[in-house]
Amino acid sequence: MRNLIRHILKETTEDILKKYWVNKWDKEKSKGNLPRYDYDLIKKLGLGERWEKIMDYYVEYMGGPEEIKNIYTNFLSSKEFTTEDINDKGIDTGGYDFSFKIINPRVTQTKMLGNGEPELYFDLQITDGYVTLMTTGQDIDLTDIESIDEYLWWELSNEIKDMMTDFTKEISVTFDIQLWDVIIDWA
Repeated sequence: MRNLIRHILKETTEDILKKYWVNKWDKEKSKGNLPRYDYDLIKKLGLGERWEKIMDYYVEYMGGPEEIKNIYTNFLSSKEFTTEDINDKGIDTGGYDFSFKIINPRVTQTKMLGNGEPELYFDLQITDGYVTLMTTGQDIDLTDIESIDEYLWWELSNEIKDMMTDFTKEISVTFDIQLWDVIIDWA
């Protein structure tokens, strides 16, 4: 009898939990927002031990893993981002101040380790902006790559790609995608 009661209580709790999150995501959708998986909110609500179950609800709600990949890549390519967006994710941008577009993003499964880890590929286009060099205080126009010294561009390019990797990985987590790697080409 005890086991039956425990089973019923567990099912009831799970139903209430699922109903709460589905209602929350429905409200986000009705406001024109894209529902996202929010681990910080889950912890804040004291549900940290149930994060995996809530993640399962999210994946189901969004239409499954393949649909989530499509939604994620559409989100990345749907707008122009800025270094302010990067800062909002807690990523330091140093002396960089620019706008950018993520072009042709695609998530593929690598076979590198045989586990099918997801990798993100995209082309990056800086549409406006500059970097202020810490050493000289000089502003470098990031939209005119051809005028930048080759060795300086190599350093700037790697710093920008590191920021983009961190940024796209931070966003991917809110779509329940754990990226193994991010490969960026210049548009």
